[in-house]
Amino acid sequence: MKKILGIVVITVVVTAAVFGILRSDKQGVPKHDAASIVEGDPVYVTSGHEMFSSETPADWAGNADYILDLSMTSEKVSEGDEFFVDRLADFVVHEVLYERAGAPTLPDALSMRVAGWMKGRGATLRPIVTKHGSSRMIPGHRYVVAIRYLEPRCNPDDDVEAGGWQAIGSWGVVPYDGKKVGEGEIDARGGQKLRDVTTLADSSVAGRVVADKSAIGDLIRMVQRADAKERDPQRGARVGC
Repeated sequence: MKKILGIVVITVVVTAAVFGILRSDKQGVPKHDAASIVEGDPVYVTSGHEMFSSETPADWAGNADYILDLSMTSEKVSEGDEFFVDRLADFVVHEVLYERAGAPTLPDALSMRVAGWMKGRGATLRPIVTKHGSSRMIPGHRYVVAIRYLEPRCNPDDDVEAGGWQAIGSWGVVPYDGKKVGEGEIDARGGQKLRDVTTLADSSVAGRVVADKSAIGDLIRMVQRADAKERDPQRGARVGC
């Protein structure tokens, strides 16, 4: 089994055919041909268990260090193996909307690992989204994101997975193009609206955004009013890892 951003991938549902190009250098490190993967490409949807819960306001209040209004400015291949290629993205933070007491200090330049690509036949890549109806996060789009700092963690073979900032889960990202909550990029396609693509329960953050036509202030107050559940532990973190 392979972990993607704290997700143990169990199955992969094919939602599209072949597209995208992957090139490799002599050391076998993948290089992204930026012209080969474009907005609107079909995606693979992974199905698995995420490290943290991210669906409800209580999940956001309990698991997030920050809630940010941000835009992705660029992306690049970070690392890969025989099955997956990871993606490292740079963001500009427009506003800090929520900060947990005692949260680590945000860096001046924010970079995060985000869902990357699955390798297909030959040199093809298939963009990954972790849940249908969630945002992949791609350059040029704006989001409200609940993020958490992860400590380095070790897998059973004692390999080290680097720590860093990461969205708390698939539902910890809400599209925010045009400063309109719930509108923007979903499933790697721009111009979408949550209310048209999701059937999440009204108890979820996304479901309430859809039902209440929430503004950004409403979303943050929703989290602030939530009784924060006990903070989910980061599995695999280990001192000296």
